Amino acid sequence: MMASSYVDFFKDKRGKVVSCIVNTYTNSGVTRSVTIELGRKYVIDPINLLKKKHRGRTCMVIGFITDEQGTPSDVRVKFLDTSRTGRISIRDIVPVDVAKNRSDRFFNP
Repeated sequence: MMASSYVDFFKDKRGKVVSCIVNTYTNSGVTRSVTIELGRKYVIDPINLLKKKHRGRTCMVIGFITDEQGTPSDVRVKFLDTSRTGRISIRDIVPVDVAKNRSDRFFNP
């Protein structure tokens, strides 16, 4: 499954990225729009079903990792179950309430 993303980001006075909006589009018509902010909790839920690493884990965003052009491509997260840090693709996280609603629909028809 191919997916493309559009990232719009916001910086503070010092030039540090503090939040971004990620719009992800797939060939099957699935679209996802996520606002990512520092300090908020998210669940790792990749669109690609073959991506198994960290799926379903809850984390807190502690920073953004930018590419050569200065656009955020990954997020630095702290996993809430182990308190370890990791690097996750910016397309693979969703807010906790959205992930909870998805699991409710999946398990409670």
